[in-house]
Amino acid sequence: MDSTDAITYSKNYAVMRELWTNWQATDATAALFAERCAELNQRVLNDCIKRHRCEASGQYNEPKIHRILEMYGETMRGMSVQRTFVAKINDSDLTPEEIAEQDIDAEEIIASATAEEVKRACSAYPIEAHTSVGKRLLAAAIRRMRRQQ
Repeated sequence: MDSTDAITYSKNYAVMRELWTNWQATDATAALFAERCAELNQRVLNDCIKRHRCEASGQYNEPKIHRILEMYGETMRGMSVQRTFVAKINDSDLTPEEIAEQDIDAEEIIASATAEEVKRACSAYPIEAHTSVGKRLLAAAIRRMRRQQ
């Protein structure tokens, strides 16, 4: 699929049929998929469908719509957290010194985190810790997970 092509509900349904070639969707299943998925962000849904095919529960003869929707919800929540955090950073009135202090704090939290904590934080939220903003986001996720324990 060309990156300029719009991803539509119909294309996502076709992707599911291609990924699960033996799937014979009943009219009820097709209607359920349409009811639950037609109004969602189709680009995110497309990614969730493809990721579902690669996970253990995707190895059945048919896609598990409830799992695709679960993955969609996890992705959207993670994107919301990231957008909120980045907006706070970008809209803040922090001085360069305060930003540097936050960067140092983030580095310390990441350095003290176990590999399991980093893995859980990155799987819970779509984090790319290659930039200072990403590192602050990762540190915030680790802090939050530690508080929830």
